[in-house]
Amino acid sequence: MHVLIVDDHTIIRRGIRNLLTQRYPDVRVSDAGSIRETRKILNSEQPCLMILDLLLSDGNAMDHLDEWRELRPGTKVLVYSMTSEMLYARRVIGLGCSGFLSKDTPEEELIKAINTIYHGQVYVSDTLAPYYRNGRFEEGGDDPFNQLSDREIRVAQDIVSGFGIKEISQRLNISPSTVATYK
Repeated sequence: MHVLIVDDHTIIRRGIRNLLTQRYPDVRVSDAGSIRETRKILNSEQPCLMILDLLLSDGNAMDHLDEWRELRPGTKVLVYSMTSEMLYARRVIGLGCSGFLSKDTPEEELIKAINTIYHGQVYVSDTLAPYYRNGRFEEGGDDPFNQLSDREIRVAQDIVSGFGIKEISQRLNISPSTVATYK
């Protein structure tokens, strides 16, 4: 098993690496702390699993999922993030990821998710399992955020992170008036 850990925090990468090497003695682990480093590794290596944080120091990994999946179609992706599971799990699984796991879950749940994905299944937490049927999430639900587009979510996330409309327009390569509309 070859696993690529992508997180901008060294201690997180080291902790996951230690957990993996304790549980899977024959595992090969690579790690990256940025989108740029991830791209470089994926150009030269073929991991079977990528454990990926969405928010990296040089951007949002969601913007690169299509590129990485095209480059390495056999690599399964487990998003492991502090972002909201209710908000992002549906989106990343819809983009072809094999699961979403919140960083505040116990390490045994991470192992369960890895095993599930390694055996060719999609990992869905117990919280989201009632909404996931026949390989997809049911539409609707009570959460109004499920009705927002990916771009609207990105704008909201950047606003909450303290970016202004001009900064967001530059980050997302859209006009300030479009940012204001999404806002």
